[in-house]
Formats: sequence, C-alpha cells, structure tokens
Amino acid sequence: MIRDPFNPKFVFTAPVINDDPTLPLDRKRFVGYVERAIVAWNLENGIDTNGVPVIRDAAVELLEPCLGETMRVDLWVENLDSTSCVYGFLCSSENGVVPFARGEETITKIDPQSQRPAAWSPAFRHTHEMLMKDLPAFA
Repeated sequence: MIRDPFNPKFVFTAPVINDDPTLPLDRKRFVGYVERAIVAWNLENGIDTNGVPVIRDAAVELLEPCLGETMRVDLWVENLDSTSCVYGFLCSSENGVVPFARGEETITKIDPQSQRPAAWSPAFRHTHEMLMKDLPAFA
C-alpha cells in the first residue's frame, strides 16, 4: 500500500493478456484487472467478504491504448457505506507514467441466503477505510 496525506492506494501489477496484441484492451478487460486488484487487496489483508460481492456499476474512461506487457492498477476507496463500496482506479504502464484507463467500480455485498444487500464485516470496513481517498478526484 502507498500512503500519502491525500491519496492512499493499493498498487497491483499483472501481465497484460490480450487475445489480439495488435488491438488495445477494451473496457471489459480493464474491469477484469480492477477485479483482480480488489481480490489481491482483500487477500493481502486477510479479508473474507463472507458473502458474494457483486459489481453494481463500473465506469471506465479510456485514456491511451494499452499495448504493453504489464499493467499497473492503482486502487483506492472513494466511498464506503454499510453494504456498498466504491473503488476508484487508474490503470497504467508498469512505471505509472502512461495512463491507460481510469474510473470507478461499485460493489455491493449480497447475503448468499436472502440474496439481499448485507452489511460489510468490521474487518472489511476497517481495512477499506485505510484506502479512503481524501480528495474527491482521480489520481
């Protein structure tokens, strides 16, 4: 985790997998990398979501074509309420110099029995509060 006074974030890197390397990644692929970053954050912090978080909304703004070999995802929390979490993200080159995409993804915890929104655990809330961004803007 990278922490500065205004923008705490989790940095995740992964190899770029593209079926056609002559074409840039599309929006769906960026959402997939963000999902992997969220899973990595939770695993690194020993968080079991104890239910099924589902993507409620995802907004991706494409900035530059991604044709590289490694993707960097900077992940932070924009908003956290009792059943939803809004992540902000920036996908870029491995060194963070070339931004490929940015956006937000909202997940909601769903209780497996009732299939209704359920409250996050105290551990989830505490861990995700560490990633709360203090400025209402993208990285």
